[in-house]
Amino acid sequence: MFVGVLLVNTFFAMVTAWLIFYFIKSTFVINITQSKLICFIFSFGILNGSVSSLWTKYINFSQSIQLIKPILLLVLSVVLIKFLLKAEWLQVILSFCFISLIMGISNFLVPTIIKVTVEDTQTDFKTFLLVNILINLLTTLIVVFTPYIKNIGKAKNLNPIAFLLLLTFVIMALNFGVHYVSSFNPITFTAALISSLAYFLSTLIYISRFSKYELKMEEQKQQAFYNESLSTSLQDLRRFKHDQNNHLSVIEGMLRMGKSQEAYSYLQEITSSSDNNINTAIFNLRNAGLFSIISSKMDRAKKCEVDFKLNTIGVIDSIDNIKISDLCEIIGIYLDNAIEAASESDMKQVEVLVISSDTSIDITIKNSCKQSPVMHKIKIDGYSSKTGTDRGHGLSIVDKILQKYKNVLNNINFDENAMQFVQMLKIEKGS
Repeated sequence: MFVGVLLVNTFFAMVTAWLIFYFIKSTFVINITQSKLICFIFSFGILNGSVSSLWTKYINFSQSIQLIKPILLLVLSVVLIKFLLKAEWLQVILSFCFISLIMGISNFLVPTIIKVTVEDTQTDFKTFLLVNILINLLTTLIVVFTPYIKNIGKAKNLNPIAFLLLLTFVIMALNFGVHYVSSFNPITFTAALISSLAYFLSTLIYISRFSKYELKMEEQKQQAFYNESLSTSLQDLRRFKHDQNNHLSVIEGMLRMGKSQEAYSYLQEITSSSDNNINTAIFNLRNAGLFSIISSKMDRAKKCEVDFKLNTIGVIDSIDNIKISDLCEIIGIYLDNAIEAASESDMKQVEVLVISSDTSIDITIKNSCKQSPVMHKIKIDGYSSKTGTDRGHGLSIVDKILQKYKNVLNNINFDENAMQFVQMLKIEKGS
């Protein structure tokens, strides 16, 4: 029976490995090859299956010893996930604890539903196999259809969530050890089930509310930035209108006095002055986040003495299929790179075109360059044609963000004839 138990534990540990990968893939940015995924699933399955089977067969079922098992599996699994899936430590802990907690709930529920005791699973292989099938099926259904996965991914600060899930995992492991050591006790089982479910549900509710709170704070911050940027633009527009009225009055006076040549010279002077021009195209950007980020970068370009030209076609309001925070981070990186490169070039120009159509929102950013970039290296993390430390991370960050979105496409190229670097982003509308 030991071989059968080992095979069953290994197989369902592989199912758990896939669920962990699914959770990380659905919640965070992760991109691994199929061969690495297969290696992770088999490694995780063999490790956890072997430890569980050998522990059950050879380790004494005393309560103090039994409670070491989940802690040991936690440490081994977290290390394995970290180095094979290349995720961050907090993401690893969150993923393992979340899946383990769902698995623990299933372990609590299934024996009660089908009225099976611990002794039945230890003495009858068919019962053992059936229980494991039901536990993993229930776990898979909960993980795949739970709405809390997306809420966890929206959180900016994962530290309190990771700590809470880890604490929940330890508490449930302790509760599990109280009743599930060598015999089934209905009283301890009921106490463990109720306390674990209550704590787990309160954890999920906290995570959901915490994520919504952070999202609300982010939206308020963006709205405040939008209001500030809009106020500045409106002040510039009022100043522009006031100046134009004054200029028209001066020209009218010159013409009344018959000084047409002086009026013509004055008109040439004010039309050639860039300070008196205001780009009203920005008012077509009615999305708070996009308006704010482009407005702030226009101010930066002006300080860097870079000619920033913005053109819009259509009104850009709501933007679907991408989080506005992610979009602002992408556009911010694109424009920072464009302004910095343009400031070092002879032309010193940045052009932005935003087009809203029935099918997509297209954002194109062009900037003049002093030299041709090495195109096959620009997305490599740490690569930069400029000297200095902490450079070359922007486009690699953009690449990681875009991996989360199937309906957002980007393209980067370089026009050698015009010496222009071109960055394009297409956000498809609809599902």
